[in-house]
Amino acid sequence: MSVMEALLAALLRRALNALQGARYIEIAEQRPAQQAFVFGWLSERVA
Repeated sequence: MSVMEALLAALLRRALNALQGARYIEIAEQRPAQQAFVFGWLSERVA
């Protein structure tokens, strides 16, 4: 894998994590019982 491909793959992973995090936040807003899950998920992915 070239350097450019590796950078694009990392960028794609970050973008997908951001979209997934946004969706999880929407779910937690509708179902407060899910807030602990969202907090844990985000704390593992946000540096």
